This record gives sequence, structure tokens and C-alpha cells, in this order.
Amino acid sequence: MKALRSLFFSLTLALTAAACGRADSTVDEPVVEENTQGATDWGCYSPKPGHPTIAEKDTFVSAIAVFAQEAERTYGAPAAALTAMACNESGFGWTRIGLEANNLFGWKWYSSASADGRDSWTLTCQPDWDPNKKYVVFADKRDSVLFVASKLASLSWYKPVTARYQQDVANGVEIRTAVNRWVAGIQQAGYNPYVSYIQKTESFLNNYRAPSATYSPDFNLYRYSPAGGGGGGDEVWISIDSPSSGATVSGEVAFKASVGGGTVTEVKFFSRATGAAEWYGLGSDTSAPYEKTWSTTHWLANGTYELMAEAWNGSTKKATGVIEVQVRNAELDPISIVSPTSGAQVSGSVSIATEVAESVDSVAFYSRRAGAADWYQLGTDASAPFSWQWQTDPWVANGAYELRAVALSGTEELGEDVVEVQVANVEPVTIESPSDGAQVSGAVTISAAADAADSVTFFSRPVGATDWYQLGTDSTAPFSWQWQTDPWVANGAYELRAVAYTGTEELGEDVVEVQVLNSLITIESPADGAQVAGAVTVEASAHESVESVTFFSRPAGAVDWYQLGTDATAPFSWQWQTDPWVANGAYELRAVAYTGAQAVGEDAITVSVGN
Repeated sequence: MKALRSLFFSLTLALTAAACGRADSTVDEPVVEENTQGATDWGCYSPKPGHPTIAEKDTFVSAIAVFAQEAERTYGAPAAALTAMACNESGFGWTRIGLEANNLFGWKWYSSASADGRDSWTLTCQPDWDPNKKYVVFADKRDSVLFVASKLASLSWYKPVTARYQQDVANGVEIRTAVNRWVAGIQQAGYNPYVSYIQKTESFLNNYRAPSATYSPDFNLYRYSPAGGGGGGDEVWISIDSPSSGATVSGEVAFKASVGGGTVTEVKFFSRATGAAEWYGLGSDTSAPYEKTWSTTHWLANGTYELMAEAWNGSTKKATGVIEVQVRNAELDPISIVSPTSGAQVSGSVSIATEVAESVDSVAFYSRRAGAADWYQLGTDASAPFSWQWQTDPWVANGAYELRAVALSGTEELGEDVVEVQVANVEPVTIESPSDGAQVSGAVTISAAADAADSVTFFSRPVGATDWYQLGTDSTAPFSWQWQTDPWVANGAYELRAVAYTGTEELGEDVVEVQVLNSLITIESPADGAQVAGAVTVEASAHESVESVTFFSRPAGAVDWYQLGTDATAPFSWQWQTDPWVANGAYELRAVAYTGAQAVGEDAITVSVGN
């Protein structure tokens, strides 16, 4: 079982409430008799010592895959992923809750109703930092798999993810891509926000015997999806995923295909004008995701074209896919303003750059307030590339302006282009705290300066995510918001965004990136403020995801830390020899927790040395 499942399960708000009920309601609580839970050398979340063996792993997968395929046929969640999750989160059935409760997914018990009438079993050895020690008791392993699959297909936050997987399978998306996208989707929906969950699950999917980033042809779990198919044979299929059939395209077109059903060593890409006899080769790709770029600008006349993708195994063509699209590239204008773009926010010295036809020998540049009648001529450039420097500071007031470029051949006007920009020589909003790149934790105050605004709305998102999450709006200067990271936000990189408004008009925004690092480590001994002497044992308790702890010391108020040493075996500790090496006085002790090479938290205390 993945132990962190227990920690985060109670911290994901709506997830736990709807998935497992609420623990604070008055319910009938039938409880299976508790087990004393055995030897001290058996970790609370770990498989029983000596298990699983390779043979036990094989036996477990053979059994669970059957139930998982039944679950996929019934509810739609991928059998491959369900099997990998059960292997990972139950130690192939050898954790305490796997053995005592047939619970293969760490699914917690909150009420009889949330467990569909099932009993609970208490994991008495569970540490206090992991709330709710009760787990759902399942009749058998099949019951566990089908129950969890039904929740991942029906609960509102998981349902769209499972529906997308089913659509991917129906559309012929490569099964590894479809399964991995489902795993990432349920993680983003709140199943387990721990940063390594996706990578860990995919490692079991690649090779359940020896989880790895490398795909194993013999011991992968992808073979079990889609249920009832996709598990062997040589019925190769190919699907053109992008562009879609009938689409209108232009410029650089991403031509993508996926394959499945059998062995494919290469995908070849082709194009031709509809009705033409010969295909034009665009190239090939030998590894998924299979794709090539189809360049249409300048090379192709507007019209209807066919795109073809062929799946090959060595020298044998196994499958072909063909679609038809419309190429519609804009006709070349005499002149286009390429910078700044329409809608851009500009300040200071603004370079107005153009692209022109060959017949152009000069360009005249103009500006005016948006909505004004008359243009102000900035100047004329008679040398390619045609451009002009527009000095906005301090001559141009902030606001909306139009920029115009007129193409000339001699005195003949060939054409023009106009863009609208926003002049903002004073930043409309600036995030003053936290600073860009800062490490934050707990309750974080986001402060923003916005002199011309009457409100500021604050947002956050994980770095790389598409959508922003709105934290709230402050309508009173100085503008700020409290971002509660602990325990709601997983450690990692986040972007913070502040958007300034006057009424409903958006004035501008500012974005900073921060690192959330809520500590996963505590120095237990000596106590903060203690007086110590001689050989001092510095002991730290750490979350089980921590793999090593490095210990440091320094005189109180000093700048640099002195590294005492690293302990890579829990419980983590170090002997600090103060006598005769350390002068009496106040010292700071620091413990930094690592998972691999990544620091995931730290704690520090102050002690007094008195030898």
C-alpha cells in the first residue's frame, strides 16, 4: 500500500467527503475485531516481512487483473491502472489492511453509508499525523477492485476522467497514452496529490515485477486494457489524431497519429492535393508519440488536401489512415505590423516592426489615441527591414492607442495595417510579496501594489497547469490575500497571479513563481532551548517519504551552516560531539529532509552548549 495515500486522503477536502463520507456524522459503526498488528519490525504501511516474492507478485497480478478487467467492462476505469494501483498501494496484497480487510487501495471508512454498508477495520499502528485509522472491509479482493472502480467512474470529480479514457479507447488512442492520461487525470482530480504518484503508478504499469521507467514487453500491465481487447495479437490499427478530418488548417500543422493492436516499428506520413496521383513524403517517426510537422505556408496553394499515415512493422505495412483537410493560409498583404501585436501592453521605447511585399520601398508610421479622428505621423523608414522607435515615456499618457503603418512605392500608397496597444509606463499591478522564486509554507500573505486599481483578484496554479484557481478578491488598498498552503496544497512549484481592476475593466496583471515547502520533518531531541553538553544525540522524526536527513549546526546568528553528517536510515539521528570541539554558547541545529536529491522540508532549533 502506498502509505502517503493515508496522509493525503484526509487532506483533499471534497474528495474524502464525497468518496468516503464524513467522519463527524452520527452513524452506525459495525467494527471488525482489531488485530494487535504484530511485530515491531513490520512497518505500519509496509508489506509483511519476507513478502511479496516474485511468485506471489505473479499470482496476485493474475488474480487481480481478472477482477480489474471485469471492473473496466462494468464501470469503464482502465483495468491496467487498477491493477497497478492495487500492486502499489497494497504491497501485492501483503499490507495489514490488504490481509485483514481485503483493502487494496487504502480506501478509508467514514460511515456505513459511504462504504455502501461495509464494515470498518482499524489500523492501530497508524501514526497520529495520519488522521482516521479506519479502513473499509471488503468481502474479498474482487469486492475491493469493483468498489473502487465504481467510485472512480461515478464520483463527480473522477467521472469526466474515466469518460475521457473510454472516449480515447473508442477513438483508437494508443492504450499506454490513454491509461497514463487517466492516471494523471485522477491524480489532478484529487485521488492522491503526492508529487510522485503518477511516476510511481506508471513504473508499476511498465514492469510490475521491478517497477521502472522502462517498459517491459513481458511484465507490463498495459496488456490488460482495454478489457476484452488490446492484449496481444497482430490486429494493428492506426488513428490520425491531429488535425481532425475536415479541419481547416494553416501555417505549421502538427500531424499526429497513434497506433495499437500489434507491433509497430515506424509510422510514415504523407500529403497530397485531393485528386492528385502521387503522395508527397513528409518523413517518418519511430517512437510514440508519432508526429511530423506539415508546413503549408508559402509551399501550398489554398485548397483541399489528403493526409495519410502508415503503420509499418519492419518492411511490412500493417495499417493505413487517411483524412481530408482544407488549407487556408492568408493571402500576402502589402504590409503587416508584426510587433507589437494587437492588444499588447507596451511601455518605454517601443519598436514597431513590419513585414512587407517586395514592391514596398518605404513605410510611414503613425499613432493616435484609440477612437481619435486624426493620426500623428511618427516618421518614415526607407530602408528594409522597415521599423520605427516610438518613444512613449514620458511623452505618451497611459491608455489605449492605435498604431498604423502605411506601405509606399514611391508616392503610391500600396496598403496599410493597424494594431491597438495599451501604453502602461507605470505597472498597473506588482506582486511585492512573496518575491519571485521564494520558498513559502503555511499561511502565505500575497501583497500587491496597484495605485490605479480599486480591486485586485488573486489566483494560483501549479507550474505547467493550464487553469488558474481563484483565491479571492480584495477591494481595499493595500491589496492582499492569505493563501493557506498547509495542509491543502501539495509541495512543489506554483505560480501566483494578481489581476488589477477599475470597476470591471482589467488594468493588468503580475505573476511570480514560488516553491511551496511545508515541512515533513521535526527535530524531536534535544528540545528547543535545551542546555546540552558532551555527545549530543540529535534525533528527527520524518514522514515515511523521506529517504535521508542531513544535520547541520552553527553558532546562533552566524550566516553559514556546518554540516555534521547524513543519516539514510530511519529513525534519523546524529551524534554531535560538543566536548572539546564546540565552545560554550548558543547554537542552532538544523535537519533537512530529502527524497532522492530533492529537499522536501527542514526544521531548526536553538540550544545552549555548556560543557
